[in-house]
Amino acid sequence: MQLNLHFKDENESFYLIKFGKKEHLEQIQNGVVRFSSLEKYRQIENKAIGDKYEGLESISYKNKNTQISFLHPAINREIDITDSVHSLAVYPNKNIFISCFSYFTKKDIIEHTIFSEKILKESEWESVLFIIDSNRFVDNLANALSEFNCKGGKVEYIDLSVNQDSLDEFTKSPEFEYQKELRFSLRYRETAAKHIRKTDDCTLEVMIDKVDSVIVPAKDFRESFFID
Repeated sequence: MQLNLHFKDENESFYLIKFGKKEHLEQIQNGVVRFSSLEKYRQIENKAIGDKYEGLESISYKNKNTQISFLHPAINREIDITDSVHSLAVYPNKNIFISCFSYFTKKDIIEHTIFSEKILKESEWESVLFIIDSNRFVDNLANALSEFNCKGGKVEYIDLSVNQDSLDEFTKSPEFEYQKELRFSLRYRETAAKHIRKTDDCTLEVMIDKVDSVIVPAKDFRESFFID
């Protein structure tokens, strides 16, 4: 099979891809897109997939003027815990669920940077789903989630070793930059929804119309592209 890919520009327009086990990627092919809670990602031990800072809103580091105290009604005195604290991280409970993909551009094809060699070292990412009709996939997902304030966008990679605020589910540490992630998020509320099934406290399944896509071994994917 030969495909003619169309890009509006070299660096902004893109195609979506998703790495994973073949059986999981086949679910997306069949129109079932899984969303997981931010809290779930904070609990995953695999450092390529889990992230202790997932959903971080702000982080601040103590300096010589910082003083942190602990005070509780059951204790009659204030306890200085400054020396025990390195930083203060804020994780708001916004009931946000995300679905994560990667992307590549025309520039990536030209420069052979469709994805990093690090991807191939992760056993969970043995296959790649190439969503040929990426625009319609995004439209179908947005339509299915129209009542849940669905958002989508490329992840911005920000240095979390310095003070940061106004962070959200679209910001991550530079250690994940090689994943070139684009994600979708929704703020879930318990309600009857035609296109959503909640399978457990941390997982939603969103049903959408199927679009053109293929699944190939990740190790072969980059070599499948050429430019006349």
